[in-house]
Amino acid sequence: MKRRTVSLLFMLLVALVSSAKIYIPLVKSVPPSTGSGGDARVGERTSSHAPMAYLEEDTLHLQYPIPTVTSVIITNDSTDVVVLSENINFETTSYKIPINTLTLYEQYNLSVSAYGTWWVGYFEYVPSAPLQPIQKYISAHVNNPYSERNYGVYLEAGYAISGWNFGVSGVLSGNNGGTGIYGSSHLDEGFNTGGRYAGLFHGDVKTTDAIYASAYNTLADSRLNKNSKQLEDGTLDKLMQMSVLRYELEQFEVDN
Repeated sequence: MKRRTVSLLFMLLVALVSSAKIYIPLVKSVPPSTGSGGDARVGERTSSHAPMAYLEEDTLHLQYPIPTVTSVIITNDSTDVVVLSENINFETTSYKIPINTLTLYEQYNLSVSAYGTWWVGYFEYVPSAPLQPIQKYISAHVNNPYSERNYGVYLEAGYAISGWNFGVSGVLSGNNGGTGIYGSSHLDEGFNTGGRYAGLFHGDVKTTDAIYASAYNTLADSRLNKNSKQLEDGTLDKLMQMSVLRYELEQFEVDN
């Protein structure tokens, strides 16, 4: 489990640098059947003989120093079900396997038989195209009921030029509607904003100090009403015919 955690953290760091190509660290998992090459420990690397694997454009790329790979196996990490198994007689030192049939956003185990032993790695399938309903570049869940405080994401910034420190910065790119920062007190995946906004909050907003704004608009929340329709023609004319009075309420006492 520790090896898997380190492997996934490494892949995340690589993904932050280059989203087009994600390398899969491979480690030796089974010692050679003969003792001629020495007894390799679990997790030991042999740089001169280690195959290289990486994901790029929904394709698994495998490369080797010499063509000695005999099989490639991919299993689902949560179910241990084999989803791909290929016996290969390599005539070259590289191979490509389309993997766009894998289930999205699930962890998979990659096993490669090479040089008389097994090399294993872990990866998550996140497609590059087509666009999926929900894309999460970085996702964090902290649900510890025994903790005094839980932070899904905790960020801090300071010591730069005064006025130019941002603990959290979110930017809405492109020309489509959306929001730079979304906060919700409900367990949801957001909703259509109907426009372009710097921030959007789903639920009550509380502050211990003042709120500053150059303008303030009160908008009707379409989620809280139904059967909305235009008023009949002539309604405004009828309203203009109403007699409007101004009066003062007379003060009086009431006997107990």
